[in-house]
Parts: sequence; C-alpha cells; structure tokens
Amino acid sequence: MSSGRWNEWTALEPIRPLSECTLGLVGLGRIGRELLRQIGGLFGRTLAHDPYAVDLLPAGTTHTDLDDLIARSDVLSLHCPLTPDTRHIIGRDRLALMPPGSLLVNVARGGLVDTAALLDALDKRRPSAAALDVLETEPPRHGAPVIDHPRILHTPHVAWYSTEAAGRLRTSLAHRCASHLIGRPGATVVNPQAEGV
Repeated sequence: MSSGRWNEWTALEPIRPLSECTLGLVGLGRIGRELLRQIGGLFGRTLAHDPYAVDLLPAGTTHTDLDDLIARSDVLSLHCPLTPDTRHIIGRDRLALMPPGSLLVNVARGGLVDTAALLDALDKRRPSAAALDVLETEPPRHGAPVIDHPRILHTPHVAWYSTEAAGRLRTSLAHRCASHLIGRPGATVVNPQAEGV
C-alpha cells in the first residue's frame, strides 16, 4: 500500500486453503503436541518428526524422517531443543527441499536454522517466507539482514504472549513452587535424580 498499489489483487501470489496444506512439525514435546491439538485439524495433513517421541504421536499425524517431512510440508514448524545434533538442522540442503510457496516457522531456538542459508533461500523463494520468534544471534545487531528481510516476520521471543498466557504462567509457577515447598516433585522435573526427587 505504501507504494500506491491499493487494489491490485492481480499482483497477489496464490493462496491455498489450509485444508489443502500439510503441516510438518519437528519436535513432539509439550509445545509441539499442543500446537497439533489446537491447529492440526485446520490442515489437510499433519506430519511429525521426533526420534525420541514416536510413541507420543497424536492420532491422525504421520511420523516420517526429517527430509521427507521438509519436502512434503507447506508449513514447517520447529519445536525441538537446540543441541549439538540439532544446531543448523535446517541448513542450505534442507531449505532447498522446501516446496515453493512454503513457510518456515521457528518458535524454538534460533540456532536450529542457519541464518545465512535462510536469507539466501528466501531470496530464491524456497521457502517463500519465514516467521521467526527466535534468532540465531539475540539480540540481533542493528541493521542485521535477518531483521530487514521483506520475507521474514519476526517477534523478539514473545510470540507466546497474551494476557491470559502470562496469567497461566504465573499460576503454574506458583503451583510448582508450592509443590516443591511441601515436598511433592513437580511433573515437569526433567532430571529428578539431580534434585533427589
């Protein structure tokens, strides 16, 4: 609109309905499974890849290897931890597998995506766009290409936020603190042996 192109609908790129699209999730932890629960039904197909959580696969979702998932996903959403094995798990070769018109979403950790490779891939429109709540370098330096790229929508690691979400976070924290104080380990303890739980 700022260029004076108010009603030029012929310049729009094709938009497919979600019911004809495939959602691909990398990571089936709590957040990945909750995302599937909330929006998975909007998509025609849902695929997932998580070598550690195959038994947590929700009904209607197909588990597949990572390269196949990337090649078949219209929306690729990352929800896995950053480890030495997952650093740059989405790099130049895997970005080239993404279908034209696809979208990359990263709300997990910035280091999962090779930023330089992503910028190059976006210029080639594979993927067509990226939505990033996290960046490889945080905070980004002023004028960083990842901030100014026209095909990237980004938030500063606050995409989770709403008034209700902040309230749930405070309530959950209070319950966990109370449980710990009365000697009941919380359900979210990752390494109970370290705490003597």
